[in-house]
Amino acid sequence: MLWAIPAREQAKFEFMKSVHAVLEAVASEQSARMVAMRNATDNANEMVEDLTVAMNKARQESITRELLDIVGGAAAVGATIYFGSPESNR
Repeated sequence: MLWAIPAREQAKFEFMKSVHAVLEAVASEQSARMVAMRNATDNANEMVEDLTVAMNKARQESITRELLDIVGGAAAVGATIYFGSPESNR
């Protein structure tokens, strides 16, 4: 025996299938946006770390150059440079 589905119920069922498909598409799009934003955030954090390391290296190089200039200038004028207390350098 076959079950007959009234036309009105069939129309409701088809409408609900369409609504379900639209909701699935919206949820999929939202999920894709969330993944994209997570990846963008991870990439930005990695870039900040890389730039921080580069900035620290540049700062250290600058400090080292200044110290070498000071030591070189002091040596050129014949000054004695003490590191720590004068007694520890004798």
